[in-house]
Amino acid sequence: MYQADLLHTSIDMPNAKKCLLDWVLMLKMRGEDYMSRRRGGIVKRLNLETLFCGLPTEDNNQYTVELKKMVLDNDFLNKETEIENYLLNKQNRYRFAAFYSLLIVCREYNNYSKYNEYVEKYATQFSQVKLYKIVMSTYYRNKGILGDLGAYRNAIRFAEEACTMLPDNLAVKHHFAELIVLADEEGTNIHIKTINKAIERLDDVMYVNPNHAKYYCTLGRLFACLGDYNQGIKNVRKALDLERGDNKDSLIRIGQYNYYLLQIKMLIENNKVDSKMGKFNSDFEQMKNDLDSMKTQYLEYLAFFSSVLAFVLITVNVVVSVNNFNKCTGIVLMFAGALVVVFGVFRMLLYYSSSIKFSILKIIFSYVTGFLFLIAGFVIGNQLYVYWL
Repeated sequence: MYQADLLHTSIDMPNAKKCLLDWVLMLKMRGEDYMSRRRGGIVKRLNLETLFCGLPTEDNNQYTVELKKMVLDNDFLNKETEIENYLLNKQNRYRFAAFYSLLIVCREYNNYSKYNEYVEKYATQFSQVKLYKIVMSTYYRNKGILGDLGAYRNAIRFAEEACTMLPDNLAVKHHFAELIVLADEEGTNIHIKTINKAIERLDDVMYVNPNHAKYYCTLGRLFACLGDYNQGIKNVRKALDLERGDNKDSLIRIGQYNYYLLQIKMLIENNKVDSKMGKFNSDFEQMKNDLDSMKTQYLEYLAFFSSVLAFVLITVNVVVSVNNFNKCTGIVLMFAGALVVVFGVFRMLLYYSSSIKFSILKIIFSYVTGFLFLIAGFVIGNQLYVYWL
């Protein structure tokens, strides 16, 4: 009966077998999908390791160039989390490359705060790497851009140290030049020798790569800092001519070059306005001095004629009232001397209260003349009392 039952139920076996096969196939597909996802994660981690291992050493001139190209070509801009996870695993060999990749991503987006967060979080782990100096220079540069102008001094110091440690690194030299011009444009007083040093280092970079547009833009801005606006405009226009404009980053740079070109032209116009204002202020100051001089001269004339009139009246009165010639002459001379001394004091006070310079010799001559008249009057009159006493 058991066999009969089996035979009886065997008519349903094809459907059961089909269901079993479908179930096994489903499990197999799910397993393969799971393994595929798992292997995919491993491949991604291995890809970072493989990419980073192909880079030159950190002190190589092409290290930053190759790493930036890798960041852009492999869409690292959208893989910050994955790169940071690689960085957090201290067993990975190329952690500095991952760290520097994150910094490049921040630079591409001009995300200064995020860049500084990464530096504050990880930079001390790579202080032995030569590019550490340039990382710290950029860190302080970002602080300057965000408002701390005093940070530019530290940025320049680290950039100098980076140039000393990596004398053949073109990116480091250009960073130094760009930092100098940025600090000067932001209002930090950069010495002319430092600006010239930046131009010299940039010349070294352009000798090796004479067709890089950004170098010409930086050079033009440096010339503008020196006041050579014609050379500044010429080099920025050269940068615009060399920039290809065939991708988003290139179009962004073209916009920046046009901004710097406009900035230099505005400096030219500002200088013209300052020159005209300076001339106006000079002319106004001259007019003011001329008016002061005329006012002083009029007061001098008034004082002089008043003294002459007083002298004439006193002299006539003395001559009429005094019969003794010596007494008369002495009184007149003493009065004349007193008038000369008083006039000299009045003149000195008048010049002192105005912006007109006076001759000290003339004042001394007035005093000497007045005292000589007083002495002569005393000697001739032979007495000091006034005749009417």
